[in-house]
Amino acid sequence: MRTTLGHHVSFCLIMTALLACSVLFTSGCTQIKGMLRDAKKPEKTEVVKVTNIEGDISTEVVAGGAPQASMRLWREGDVAKIRNNTEANVDVSGFDPTSEVIVTEVVDGGNELVLRVAKKSNVKVRLSSKCQVYTIGNTDVLPPIEIAKGLDPQQVIITPLCDGVNSVIGYEIRYGAVDAGCRNAAKKGLERYRLCDERRSKPPHSPPIHGPCKYFGVGC
Repeated sequence: MRTTLGHHVSFCLIMTALLACSVLFTSGCTQIKGMLRDAKKPEKTEVVKVTNIEGDISTEVVAGGAPQASMRLWREGDVAKIRNNTEANVDVSGFDPTSEVIVTEVVDGGNELVLRVAKKSNVKVRLSSKCQVYTIGNTDVLPPIEIAKGLDPQQVIITPLCDGVNSVIGYEIRYGAVDAGCRNAAKKGLERYRLCDERRSKPPHSPPIHGPCKYFGVGC
């Protein structure tokens, strides 16, 4: 009886150990697969030069076979920061425009632009100061907007951003109207909004916004 019980206990211990190893192995395989997926090289290289001029973002595609980039916006959680009066080459080769957006926040009155990748399914904007500006590109769906508690009431100004052929490619969201002292923050958004009213044939030298410029909600 003792021998049978001892064998039963030993068998249980062995099976428990094997099960634990199996779980660890499966978990390890999942992590390795995730790492391999993240390391997968995109089919083509896309690099955009992003410039910050007092909080105004402009973009330009960097041409060439293998352009150098100092920052990367590929997947949810990736962040790029660009100080005032500076520019940076941002690699967007791994960005998935079917499921992701790039959110640009103007920080400290334009002293810095903070760009981050978010999923379209859970992106949201949180306003926490007067004249604060967000730009969201690569979407025609307005995300949820939250206002921090304790702020003085201001208008929330939502400006569609268009590509020149009457297609919305993003939104600018601002906490504060022009007559409330947010004129400087509003200027560029208003200029881009005019493209939404211009259903017209554009000249050859001014094509519709396309490619990686669209990801940022602005044109090249």
